[in-house]
Amino acid sequence: MALALSQLILRFTYGRPPPIQGMSVLERMIAGVTHAVLYGLLLALPITGTIAMYVTFRIASLHSLLSWMLLVVATTHALAALWHHFWRRDDVLRRMIRNTK
Repeated sequence: MALALSQLILRFTYGRPPPIQGMSVLERMIAGVTHAVLYGLLLALPITGTIAMYVTFRIASLHSLLSWMLLVVATTHALAALWHHFWRRDDVLRRMIRNTK
């Protein structure tokens, strides 16, 4: 939860970086959806985990599903960043690393 909130605070404080030159509308749309899903999962996982511990164990299966979804989406996101860096040779990965300093 802290990770998602810190990322959202950074996004709202510094704004969205300008799009990479040469990215198609479809690529920008996929990136936007991916980021939204990542933020949503990072917020939903601690909430569903807490509910599963204190209220009902039925939600534990949802929490487990969300965990697997986060693993898949985060891995895809990382592979896409590497693809941009090594094959497209654009600044996506450099901008991500630079923004964390």
